[in-house]
Amino acid sequence: MDDLLLLSTPTDVLEETDTAPPVVASYGMALDPGETAGLVVTIFDHQKFELVQVGEFAYAGIIGSLSTMLEDFKPKVVICESFRLYQHKAKAQIHSSFPTVEMIGMLKAVCWLNGLDDPIMQSPTCKGNVNILPRHRLTVGSSPHVQDAYRHFRYWWITEYRS
Repeated sequence: MDDLLLLSTPTDVLEETDTAPPVVASYGMALDPGETAGLVVTIFDHQKFELVQVGEFAYAGIIGSLSTMLEDFKPKVVICESFRLYQHKAKAQIHSSFPTVEMIGMLKAVCWLNGLDDPIMQSPTCKGNVNILPRHRLTVGSSPHVQDAYRHFRYWWITEYRS
């Protein structure tokens, strides 16, 4: 992968306390697809989530990168921003190979090949409903693609997983 940062291992992230039962944590992955894609890998439970890996990478060679990530982490959930072509934006897509759509198709195929559930597809608008947590700002950094992937994961974690 181009610029992925390995932050920690599962044992470094979610710890049990003397009074609490052991935490059962799972991996999650979120993708902001496109010519440049943002990716976050998290480890999470019902109380919190922490970042394990973040980065962005170019469309070229994406299928190998996605396959490796899914094989390495076997995420419980994969979240991806959906794509819609609107009439007012159609002219900008003339002669496009639609790399966003191709990446979504590759992600679905690689999930299937690894025995994982289909990715959860989220509207691009839902990412505007959540902020980056202060403790994650430095790690997430300034890449809008990584920020979008983070927000998609956090939106799912708040609205679907914890609810």
